[in-house]
Amino acid sequence: MKKVISIGILVIMVLSLAACAGSGRTKGDKGDSGADGLSAFEIYKLHHPDYEGDEERWIDEVLKGKNGANGLSAFEIYKLYHPEYEGDEEQWIEDILKGKQGDDGLTAFEIYKKSYWYAGTEQDWITDLINGRLKYEGQEPGLAAKRRVGRKDLSGLVQPVRL
Repeated sequence: MKKVISIGILVIMVLSLAACAGSGRTKGDKGDSGADGLSAFEIYKLHHPDYEGDEERWIDEVLKGKNGANGLSAFEIYKLYHPEYEGDEEQWIEDILKGKQGDDGLTAFEIYKKSYWYAGTEQDWITDLINGRLKYEGQEPGLAAKRRVGRKDLSGLVQPVRL
């Protein structure tokens, strides 16, 4: 039934188009131009009736914008978040450019061991990571763990590991 209705609508559309195209009518004369619309300034004044400036002032103030108050420098923002930092701005820039030594963090292996029980060594973990035998975020280990094919390369079966 739907097919019949669809075909019927298609036939009506084709006949309508054919009737319009074959009517022999010519294009009419160009109509008169419409009235000029409001300028951007006039529209702004409609929505902001309390604005007292003229168009030139509006262009300077609204379109070009006024200078705002000066904000904090990157160094000042850093000091807000790291009040323990004792260097001045020049030293801070040097630290950024040369890379200030920070405290050593945990290795990926140490982070994994904090999140999951793992009895192997770091080298075992790397091998298991490469071969897709690690459990991650509530998931069961990948197909490689179920097959346990020793240390054979199963990189095609590796699943992503999110730490």
